[in-house]
Amino acid sequence: MGGTNGTWTPPDALNGLVWRKATASGPNGNCVEVATVGADFLVRDSKNPSDGQISVSSAGWAALMVAIKANAAS
Repeated sequence: MGGTNGTWTPPDALNGLVWRKATASGPNGNCVEVATVGADFLVRDSKNPSDGQISVSSAGWAALMVAIKANAAS
């Protein structure tokens, strides 16, 4: 089951999503994939995509990107 902002998303609604992963991802598969649903983001494990995904609001995603970039710069 997927979710968007704590609501249930029917599995059929996830069909046709475009999942992408970082171009810097190596061949070992240790990465996550991201898809957008409206203004929100779904994140899943690229090795086990059928295990489900987590939903992140656009504000949460923006905060995560700021934190990652700040950590990479230090």
